[in-house]
Amino acid sequence: NAEYMGTMTNPMANPIIDWYQLAKGVIFWFLLLIIAEKKIAVPEALTKTDGKDAKEVRLVRKKKFFYISNYISFFHAIVSLYLNGKVLYYGGIKFGSEITKDERFALYFSAGYFIYDIIQSEFFGNRDLLYHTHHIGVLTSIASVLLMGKGANEIAVAMFIGELTNPLILTRNLMKDKQLDDSKEYKIISYTFAASFICLLYTSPSPRDS
Repeated sequence: NAEYMGTMTNPMANPIIDWYQLAKGVIFWFLLLIIAEKKIAVPEALTKTDGKDAKEVRLVRKKKFFYISNYISFFHAIVSLYLNGKVLYYGGIKFGSEITKDERFALYFSAGYFIYDIIQSEFFGNRDLLYHTHHIGVLTSIASVLLMGKGANEIAVAMFIGELTNPLILTRNLMKDKQLDDSKEYKIISYTFAASFICLLYTSPSPRDS
């Protein structure tokens, strides 16, 4: 509505990266990890160790935090869908437009997550070159948009589409760790993920559509 457009989507002046806000975002994700580590029950199959073999202890720790990180990623996916969906619902798809307050908030929210995810995966030994390359690519795009002060709408579209199937694949990973990969629900989620992914490949908008 007009009130929302007037108060929430005015272009931001002086495009620049707010390092303080970015740092707060990274800290938020690490605090969430600490809370999750205390609250989430990890499947026993992932934590079995006699504590005598140092290599085995490191492996168990690696598996434990990889399992917990799936919940953190799930939370990011859901909130990112909401934030970017809100941007697109109220502002529409306008490639090349100046950055807005809502777009800026969504950018910092995800930038903090991607930085956190790179750090924690390296720290706990869950490094993955493909994931790191993806995260760095996204962070480069976000930084470019923040410095230019425009183009965030394209990021909102990409983030929304990119996160649509993530809750499915993350749920699938969690079920596998819980040894539920033979269940009917696991198969349904796997087929739904595959169908959704293929569908998105053929229905995603491009700049030519704007």
